[in-house]
Amino acid sequence: MGQTLTTVEERIAKLEQEMVQLREIIDRKQPRAGWIKRLVGSHKDDAAFDEMDRLGREARQAEQMEYEE
Repeated sequence: MGQTLTTVEERIAKLEQEMVQLREIIDRKQPRAGWIKRLVGSHKDDAAFDEMDRLGREARQAEQMEYEE
């Protein structure tokens, strides 16, 4: 049983060391920008996105005209 206890203690010690290393890695990482900051400007000069935007705007305007009538 003594050997099993030593093995468990060694495993716990190793896990604790790995946790310290993981915490250091996490602390060094720069915080990720929020999703909106990553999205803004990502479709600049994208013809397909511009077309999608135009079509969406036209659809919303058409719906608005239907409600006003």
